[in-house]
Amino acid sequence: MIGVSALHLAIFGIVAVLLFSNRLPSIPPVRRIKSVDGRFLYKIEYRGTSMREHFKKFLWTSKFWALLGLVGLVSGLYFQRVAANGSGLWCLGLMFLGAAYLEQQE
Repeated sequence: MIGVSALHLAIFGIVAVLLFSNRLPSIPPVRRIKSVDGRFLYKIEYRGTSMREHFKKFLWTSKFWALLGLVGLVSGLYFQRVAANGSGLWCLGLMFLGAAYLEQQE
């Protein structure tokens, strides 16, 4: 088995920053807030909600039902091989794929 030490991770991180520094996502700023009892709390400020908007567009569409169906089929196949009890997940995956087909037809 291959062991990965902290030194390996540090070298990998430095190489990644040097190679991809202009394409890495920006780190949100952190504000330091003093609480009532004297401790300091740190709050991360997020800018924008683009992923939330993409998720809202994806939710309850035919692609959403197809993804649930594929997850059900794959997990059903896995549990059928491992424990011989994945037929319920397999059928659930087929139902979700059918829902995706019906949603796409409308």
